[in-house]
Amino acid sequence: AEAANEASAADKTAPAAEEQPKEEPLEDIVGDEILGMHLTVRNKVDNKYVTRPERPKDRSSRPLRWTLEYSIEEIPAQSAKRIYQSIQTRRKKALKSDSDDRSNQWRQMWQGKLQDMS
Repeated sequence: AEAANEASAADKTAPAAEEQPKEEPLEDIVGDEILGMHLTVRNKVDNKYVTRPERPKDRSSRPLRWTLEYSIEEIPAQSAKRIYQSIQTRRKKALKSDSDDRSNQWRQMWQGKLQDMS
């Protein structure tokens, strides 16, 4: 009876197999062959962090004190595989040719005005 209760409790908490996203195996990656890295770059101008270094508005002759800070961290192999797989999925979806979807995207881009303009 306890085993039946545990099984029914597990059924309630775990999503059904058809609900879980199906992950295609990465055929071109064997073991830990993939290397993922996370690059962080920060610009610092006059000891202040900025998104993008720009010339001063007064165009003074004083040079900018611009420094570039960066760090590189390795991503664990499992995370790198998952990221790589999602990139492959997005790429396949983006490159998939669907004429109905393509015409809808074209229409949305012009907001339906192209036909009126011609």
